[in-house]
Amino acid sequence: MLYWTDPAASLQAQFALVNDLDLMGTAPDQNGHLPWHLDPTPDPASLNAPATKAADHLNNVEQVHVISPLPGTWSFSVQGTDVPAGPQEYFLVFEAVPDSMRITYPLAGDVLTSNENHRFRWDAVGNTLPFTVSLSLDSGLTWNSYPAVAANERHLDLGLGDTLLLHCFLRVERNGQVAESGPFRILPAAEDLQVTFNCPDSAGLSWSPVDGASGYMLHRLGQRFMDSVSVTSDTSFVYTGLVPGAPDWFAVSVLDALGRPSRRSLAVPRPQQLLNCQAERDLFAELVLSPPPVMIQCQDDPPVQFTVRNAGSTAVQGLTAGFQVNDDAPVSLVLTDTIAPGDSLLVGFPQQALGMMDNVPNLI
Repeated sequence: MLYWTDPAASLQAQFALVNDLDLMGTAPDQNGHLPWHLDPTPDPASLNAPATKAADHLNNVEQVHVISPLPGTWSFSVQGTDVPAGPQEYFLVFEAVPDSMRITYPLAGDVLTSNENHRFRWDAVGNTLPFTVSLSLDSGLTWNSYPAVAANERHLDLGLGDTLLLHCFLRVERNGQVAESGPFRILPAAEDLQVTFNCPDSAGLSWSPVDGASGYMLHRLGQRFMDSVSVTSDTSFVYTGLVPGAPDWFAVSVLDALGRPSRRSLAVPRPQQLLNCQAERDLFAELVLSPPPVMIQCQDDPPVQFTVRNAGSTAVQGLTAGFQVNDDAPVSLVLTDTIAPGDSLLVGFPQQALGMMDNVPNLI
């Protein structure tokens, strides 16, 4: 490959390339090899055509590619076809790709998720012979072979069952060549996550147990990332120190026997309302007794009455109740009553003109 840092062209130049260098490789039989070249002709057929081998006078990177090169001495020449802003420094690099195979996924230490399809990948030279792929789930003691993979393919899709395995290996074979990868792990992801309760400063999370797990790692969304906040051997956890109304997200990872985590589960959001939570002080308007849903125009405006229930764990002494009709100013009432946990209080406002409009819905 030939590369050079080309100087900037003038604003009105027809081509962006200033100094034009050209690379050519010469084989031991004296045959020349030109770099890959794309046709820049502005029509769909030319632009969609694959690259061919030809001289390149448009780019400052050129690559000569030879499949199954002849043995012997190869030479590469760099020609300064047009160098108006010279001298031009250039760099020439080469890579000899051996006739071998290597697995690119999974690699040693990777974690694959159970109950998912995975694409196992490898690199190899040539497209003449098929591949044999085998998978070991027990440190290479036994191997499971799969149908031959075509010579022009470099992957195999496999589905992994609902299991936890710690010593897995992959093997790819072709014509006496062998490539192996491992050990890698297969771990289930935590499932059935649900928020069991949500209070102003805490929330509970539960999930289904995973056979073979040594524990679970808990995550919570931080400023940008899912942060690890704790580890538990149980299938539930209580997040504390939360900010009321904050948009929190929670997730769980499964830990193997050595405490290494699986891929995180899908995150679940913290509800924005209370859920299965008995707050210390929790009053709410339980039932509107008056006015009724439908009123006759000739009737006087009734007094506003509703009940307030204490759903908290402690008694509440004193409260401010109020109502608002449509967009009118709110009307409030200060009460000194005490409401015990679980009890309710009837709140009644003095009868007054409510200013409700006729023949249209009113909002109180």
